[in-house]
Amino acid sequence: RAGKTIMKMLTFFLNENSYAVPMADLTEVNRMAAIRIVPKAPEYVVGLLNLHGAVAPVLNLKRVLRLTPWQPAPHCMWIAVRHHGLSVCLTVDKLGRIVELPCHGLDETPALTKGIETRYLKCCARIEDAIVPVLAVDHLLGETEREALAELLNDRR
Repeated sequence: RAGKTIMKMLTFFLNENSYAVPMADLTEVNRMAAIRIVPKAPEYVVGLLNLHGAVAPVLNLKRVLRLTPWQPAPHCMWIAVRHHGLSVCLTVDKLGRIVELPCHGLDETPALTKGIETRYLKCCARIEDAIVPVLAVDHLLGETEREALAELLNDRR
């Protein structure tokens, strides 16, 4: 490994497709817990949960990425990430595994990646025989969505 930069990532699934998030952006992984549904929340907000004494929004990652709508199931998980200084939980269908990749195993995001806007993606990773989109956590929500989320959280405190 000397002289090679390695990036650790957690893979996960949305529908049957694999995605990854850099471990550096990840703060926690857990099973779906009791979520407080919030009336009039933006459509991408599933609700709020208590994350170690702090209120954290749970975002429907499929809605954020404009994929098919997410429906909770017994095996669903959430991953907590830091998004512009805020702890945010993202719903995922299933966890994959932690992978270590040399940075030369990362490619620029193709212009069209299975219907996902490329602003949500940092790059694509080559994991075994698959090309796996890697989330750009800081680009999941635009300024307008972040402001709506901040207002929602301020109303609940």
